[in-house]
Amino acid sequence: MTNRKVLKKIPKFTKDGQTFRDRIRLKDRTILVNVFDDIPKVLEVPSYGVLTLDPLKCSTYIRMAALEIFGLHYSYSDSWNRKYNDELIYEVGFSSLEELAEKKILKPGMILGLYNPESKYRGYIDKLGQPNKYTHVALYLGLNDIHKPIFVDQFIANTLIRDEKAYRKAKLIPIDIIGEKKTGEVK
Repeated sequence: MTNRKVLKKIPKFTKDGQTFRDRIRLKDRTILVNVFDDIPKVLEVPSYGVLTLDPLKCSTYIRMAALEIFGLHYSYSDSWNRKYNDELIYEVGFSSLEELAEKKILKPGMILGLYNPESKYRGYIDKLGQPNKYTHVALYLGLNDIHKPIFVDQFIANTLIRDEKAYRKAKLIPIDIIGEKKTGEVK
């Protein structure tokens, strides 16, 4: 079923009276984000419409955005297999993302693997036959104006700019930091 056919089957209004077509973007757009790392700059963060990208493919969004924003080439991979197909940099554990950014372990363009306890992908098996450690991914953009790490992710049909506090409030738990494979090989 094509995305256009799917859109025809979407109910016209949500419970709050907002149209679904207002909520589901049909066209691509750009979000401007200020980052204040070593050199302050404005990033053009892509937000893809449903005609470009399946709204449930956060991992595909991250791969496309990392290439567009940072020129990084990540693998074609499900979220939970990124640690194998790309390069696992660090297991977050009890570290704060702010601390990892200050220590330069977390660098702009890296991927954050997040566990979503409400995800339908919970319990999926990864490519090594292990239960998945995370079900969602976000792309690290840099530090905001108050020097907190900020990320972009696609959550359902929404492109969101969030910090660690917003992820924790949404019950998304940071698990791994993933970087581009240094060899340039994609498994």
